[in-house]
Amino acid sequence: MIAALSPRTKWERNVDAAFAIARGEPVSGTLPMNIERAHKVMAAEDPWSVFTATSPKIRSFAKNITGDTYEVTVDMWAALIANVTDTELARVGVYEAVAEAYRRAAAARRVAAPTMQAGTWVAIRPVPKVRVKTVLHQEYWESIHV
Repeated sequence: MIAALSPRTKWERNVDAAFAIARGEPVSGTLPMNIERAHKVMAAEDPWSVFTATSPKIRSFAKNITGDTYEVTVDMWAALIANVTDTELARVGVYEAVAEAYRRAAAARRVAAPTMQAGTWVAIRPVPKVRVKTVLHQEYWESIHV
């Protein structure tokens, strides 16, 4: 449910919504399609069936939450670090190419791929998105670039 609720939802709100759904309570403060997906996860005999090929980020995040160290959750920040726009990320094969770049960077540093992605996310997140989109400033790039 956490992964299903995650798109465009702050972590604290995500956790509150997951608990509310688990208790059968109404949920607000997150996108209706996220809530619907979370309910599908709860009802599905095979929760993985809810995460389709059209939702690679959500599926990757669910796998990371459950301990998978191969998958990489490529959100908008991870894509920006790779100099890929949201539009480009939606193209066939681009998500997996960015994930593979994180895997290779992680291997070079001898860390798990999700650890590499999370580390870069923490480093870039304080930078205003508009600045990242315009120019990935040299001091930030140098601090996270492998």
